[in-house]
Amino acid sequence: MAQAWIRRTCWDRQATKPVELIFLGLGLVLVFEGLVLALLPNRLEELIRLIQEISIESRRAYGLGAVALGVVLVWVSQAV
Repeated sequence: MAQAWIRRTCWDRQATKPVELIFLGLGLVLVFEGLVLALLPNRLEELIRLIQEISIESRRAYGLGAVALGVVLVWVSQAV
C-alpha cells in the first residue's frame, strides 16, 4: 500500500505542467517582493541608491548571473 502511494506521488510530481511551474515561480517572486516592500521600505530606498552607483555593465553582468543561477536552480529542482 505504501509503495503504491509513493509511486503515485513521485509520478504526479514528475508530471508537473510547465504552466504550473510558471505560476509557482511568479507566485514566489510576488511573495518575496511583497515581503521586502512591506517589511523594509526604507532599506529598499538605500538599495536603489546603491544600485544606481553601479555601472551599467556590472548591473548587466549581475542580471545575467542571476538568470543563469535561476535556470540552474529550476533545472536541478526538476531533476530531483
